[in-house]
Amino acid sequence: MTSAAFGLLTLGLLVPSIVLHEVAHGWVSLRLGDPTARNAGRLSLNPLRHLDLFGTVLLPLMLWSSGAPVFGYAKPVPINPAYYRDVRRGQLRTSLAGPAANLLLAGAGSAAAWLAWTLGAPDCRPLAWAWLFAGAFVEVNLVLMFFNLIPIPPSTDRALSRCSSRTRPYLRTTGSSGMPFRSCSRCAGASRPCRE
Repeated sequence: MTSAAFGLLTLGLLVPSIVLHEVAHGWVSLRLGDPTARNAGRLSLNPLRHLDLFGTVLLPLMLWSSGAPVFGYAKPVPINPAYYRDVRRGQLRTSLAGPAANLLLAGAGSAAAWLAWTLGAPDCRPLAWAWLFAGAFVEVNLVLMFFNLIPIPPSTDRALSRCSSRTRPYLRTTGSSGMPFRSCSRCAGASRPCRE
């Protein structure tokens, strides 16, 4: 596998990371009494329900092909904080759900990378690629997590829009789960050679 192919495949890791990030927002909001995301069909793991054609597909590909840092985002999950008993606390918990999901995914990726290395990644090419992909998955999710905690646009999780009635759905303030993402294709050339 070439470095370019590896870099392109790592872009695919952006999709499940963003989808689970958005689903986490909607799931926590549902747990707090707000059915807006569920009613909109946004608790699904089907990427097509969350992907933005430009923000999740075209923009990352254009930036990657030009060698620039890659940025991507998904459609925002609708929520209505008026359903929460404690609006401020509910907004905070819903807002932190996305970054928390990415932290858990990064932990899973770290475990996978450790397992691949323990099983002999330095001496086995398939395990070496598994180790690289797991490392890229960790990077994607950590960058996504930290980026969404920055209290400036286009971070999505710094605040939630307020609403004054239970009948009108509201979106999170900045409206997308965006992230700057560096392709990890450079790692492919830096891996230790494996014996066939």
